[in-house]
Amino acid sequence: RWTGMALKNLAEFHLETGDIAVAERLFQRMRAISDETLDPGHSFHAVPLLGLGRVALAQGRAVEAEPLLREALAIQEEHLGPDHQRTAEVQTWLGASLTAQGRPDEAQPLIEASARFGEGEARRSIQRAIRANQAAFRAAQRR
Repeated sequence: RWTGMALKNLAEFHLETGDIAVAERLFQRMRAISDETLDPGHSFHAVPLLGLGRVALAQGRAVEAEPLLREALAIQEEHLGPDHQRTAEVQTWLGASLTAQGRPDEAQPLIEASARFGEGEARRSIQRAIRANQAAFRAAQRR
């Protein structure tokens, strides 16, 4: 698990600094390790799925991001419930994926659900997801 967390932190650093290819490789490695070492129902499986979904969004592959994010959301909802910050974070990124696909009506309730969370790292991640969603919405409007 510590290896997984170290990979997560390193992958997120690369994603946030724009080195998306490195982030993708790290999230893929993290997913392979979690698939090999954890029970199928373990909640940590959501972490690389979310990361790979964010990578796909950063690369403009919103359609590919959607199933990854939906799977991550299902895991988070099962383990943490619908009213948890980590669940809200995944909802917001899924909303960004749907918006980028021209489906803002489906995205809106997912994004609004995250607005009730306060400060902290989860809130900052949700804010990044909201900014990504806003950019996707503007891009969809220009089409």
